[in-house]
Amino acid sequence: MSIDYYRPSLLNIFRWKESIIPYVILPTLILTSFTAVVTVIYMKTNIKLSIPQSFTLILVTSFAIALLLTYRLNSACDKYWESCKTWSAMVCAIRNLTRFIWIDVKNVNKNDEKKEKEILIKRKLPHRICICFKTLFTL
Repeated sequence: MSIDYYRPSLLNIFRWKESIIPYVILPTLILTSFTAVVTVIYMKTNIKLSIPQSFTLILVTSFAIALLLTYRLNSACDKYWESCKTWSAMVCAIRNLTRFIWIDVKNVNKNDEKKEKEILIKRKLPHRICICFKTLFTL
């Protein structure tokens, strides 16, 4: 039985292949257990693990983290935009190259069918090679 990954289904919940769950499950469980231990200590003992009255440290830390996340997001968006521009330029160059090859190969008289097939092969082969080149960089 094959699963159609693009159709919404409950079976997709249990799909581990190409999922982020194996990478995230261990840190999530560790953080959850740590939080549970802190909560139990707070509820069952007289130890009060509260935030101090001075929020300066928290404000500075949160501001630094916000700046870091903003920088990371902007650099990721810039990388994505640059890759889109590069991909578009490569597609345009390959299309132009195949047009030049298609035009450059000389036509033949309609009487000679064998020559016509040979010319067609000469026209289509570089086009297919360019498509393979583009596909290679996609993977």
